[in-house]
Amino acid sequence: MRIGYGYERPELLFNRLDCDRVLIDTSKTHRLERASLFAPGMLRAGDTLVLLALGDLGRGFGLSKFQAMLERHGVGIEICPPEKAEGMRGRPRKFNPDGNQDDQIRTLWRTPAYTLAYILKRASEIMGHDVRRHQISHRYGKREGHK
Repeated sequence: MRIGYGYERPELLFNRLDCDRVLIDTSKTHRLERASLFAPGMLRAGDTLVLLALGDLGRGFGLSKFQAMLERHGVGIEICPPEKAEGMRGRPRKFNPDGNQDDQIRTLWRTPAYTLAYILKRASEIMGHDVRRHQISHRYGKREGHK
């Protein structure tokens, strides 16, 4: 029998793990479900306890003690970390020049003869939208010869 256990985890994370039963503890339950794992009719020898992370069982000495209890009862532990969401988090970058735009703006930024106002005007024309100084300095670093 496969029993899923999690601490402060949504039950949906266990759907893909093919568990016969899922127990979830929260900070308010004071790990009541974890203690019930050894109740009659729950874990038996040969069963598997499915976790999303080993830390769900506890921390420090309590964790090693609980692992030893599971081992004595003949219960295996399987750790299946949750799948990471694909794609970037957050909003896409506003200043993201392609290769040619990147070369042009970098050349402008690295040429000490150009004023900052001129560089920002040309970069905005190249990109097709307003470009600010912090965006350019974040991408290309400090200008040479300027304080």
